[in-house]
Amino acid sequence: MNWLDLLLIALTGISFLLGYKDGFIKKLVGVIGFFSAIILGIYLAGPLSVVVMALFDSDRNTARIIAGFLVFVVVSFAASLLKKKLKPDDKVNSLINNIAGGIVGSLQTLFFLSAILYISGLLGFPGKEVKNESLFYKRVYYLLPQTVNLFVKYSPSAKEKIEKIIQDKDSSGVTK
Repeated sequence: MNWLDLLLIALTGISFLLGYKDGFIKKLVGVIGFFSAIILGIYLAGPLSVVVMALFDSDRNTARIIAGFLVFVVVSFAASLLKKKLKPDDKVNSLINNIAGGIVGSLQTLFFLSAILYISGLLGFPGKEVKNESLFYKRVYYLLPQTVNLFVKYSPSAKEKIEKIIQDKDSSGVTK
């Protein structure tokens, strides 16, 4: 066990506590809001870029980025407001709701940490010695890639859709 394991345990533990505090229902609204913000930001970036170009006198690529970001922020804010308004009052299910929220919070963080470890691994961080001495590095590192592979295995159309999205992008990253 090394500093990386302690960091992974601490971040996952904190996420469990925050998820426990929120509860499953609020966590679920937060996750749905986050993914809705991403999806709507992607889909509405093109149509709203026309408005942004007119307001800020910017080129199309910059306008798409600004429009997508603004949609993401607005939808995330709306989901956050909805999340704050929710107050599950059922005392019997409160403990179950809180524990499930803690589990969801931990899982969210583990997937996020997996992405961070994957990206930092491409940059050569952490070093081999730290990776080899870590008890949890490999488990967390492979969580996201193995989950993606599982989806691709059971949903081949997902792989085709991802490949199509990649092929439809030109060198500037703008959808054709």
